Amino acid sequence: MPYAGVTRVVNAAILLGTFVGGTLEYALLQIGYHLLLVPVIVAYLLSFVALAVRRGLPVTRGASAPVAASGKYLELGV
Repeated sequence: MPYAGVTRVVNAAILLGTFVGGTLEYALLQIGYHLLLVPVIVAYLLSFVALAVRRGLPVTRGASAPVAASGKYLELGV
């Protein structure tokens, strides 16, 4: 089975995502859905940075770096 290790990683990722999603859903029921935007923005930013790191692209701050369309850098306008 050449994909045995990959299958375990995928199953672990699904389980972790389910756990985190369920925890966030329960927490948001307690504090209100109007605050759902905050963890969603954080999750998207973390996934953006993780994707950049995985692709080997440097993540920069500010507008002094080349634009993201050039394929050389990903910018975070923070």
